[in-house]
This record gives sequence, structure tokens and C-alpha cells, in this order.
Amino acid sequence: MMRLMFERRWEAGSGFELDDEVRLVIAALAARIAIGLPDDPFRTVTSILVQADDVRMTGEFEQVAGIVSDEESWVSGLSDPTGPVMLSWDAICEDLDYPGDGRNLVYHEFAHQLDQLDGHSDGVPPIPDAAARTRFIEVCTAAYELAVRGEGATTLDEYAGVNPAEFFAVATEAFFDAPMTLRGEHRQLYEVLSDYFGQDPAQRPGAAN
Repeated sequence: MMRLMFERRWEAGSGFELDDEVRLVIAALAARIAIGLPDDPFRTVTSILVQADDVRMTGEFEQVAGIVSDEESWVSGLSDPTGPVMLSWDAICEDLDYPGDGRNLVYHEFAHQLDQLDGHSDGVPPIPDAAARTRFIEVCTAAYELAVRGEGATTLDEYAGVNPAEFFAVATEAFFDAPMTLRGEHRQLYEVLSDYFGQDPAQRPGAAN
């Protein structure tokens, strides 16, 4: 959390007042998903841009890896493989108002940064142990295919079926924000995420859902 707060460049979107409270909330949420990981898992994050609310995208852009669009779109967050992360403060506050629904923008965008640590945005973050990596891929692939078919239950919505990178980000949101629900709906997925993150949030006192 301290590294993110004091060793990264923070920028404010037009008309937004960036203060220590905003930095603290975002850094604390990001740190929560990284606390069980080795080294500095957000070492590739170069800057964090905070907007007041969603941003209107115009012209040709790639919101989701491999999908380029020139249609006008509103986005709450973006995570660039080269380091910058963009977040909507309004969306973050809404997530905090409704804990336990399995949605959290900060978890989502920083999960992309973890995924991209090996230079690939493919839904598989660096996992040194070969057997654990194979198990992770097998379980996540099976759950991803359910999401593609619209059978991901409440925790893996249709956005999880866009591509494997978005699947990992959505699954990370559910793992930390609705751990008991994810464990009930996708037990094996919960277990491989628990092994990777080095955490078992469903066992925490007061765990949501």
C-alpha cells in the first residue's frame, strides 16, 4: 500500500480533486489482493489516473484486449500493459456502498496488472510451480467456458466470458468481494485462486456472502 501511495505517480482527471483519502482508499484496496503475493506484484504500475466518473471514449480504441472499436463508449476503468491504470472515483464509491455483490473496480483493474506481469494478458498470472500452473489453467478454463455459455451463476457474469483476461479480473473481484458465494458456486475456482493469492477470504470474520 505504501509503495502505491508514495512510489507511483498519481494524476487527477479534469475537475477532480485528488487528495490523500482518495489515494489511501485505492492503494488499500489494491494492496488487499496483493498482500499474499511475493515481491512487489505491482512493480509494473507506473501511474494511477483518477477520474471523477466514467470516461467517454471516442475514436478507435481497445478497451478489451483483441477487440478494437470506434463506437462511443463509457468506461469506468482501464489497465494498460505498459503501466498506467485509470479509475473512476464515482464507480469506486459505488462499489464501497454495496460490498458483497462481487463487483469492485480496483480489484478488477489491478488484477489485470497481475495478469500482465509475464508480458501476456491471457488470464494466467505468473505461477512458478508447474503443477499449480497447470491446475490453475485447467480449472479456470472450465469455469471460463461456463461463463461463455452464460452458465457462470451469479459470480461470473457475461463479462467474464469476453476473454480469459477479463475472466481472471472478474473472478478476482468475486474472490475478494463475495468469497463465500464464489466458493459455493465454483469451489475449484475458489481453491486455485486461494492458492495463487495466498489468501482464504471466505474464512475471515464477517466475510461477505
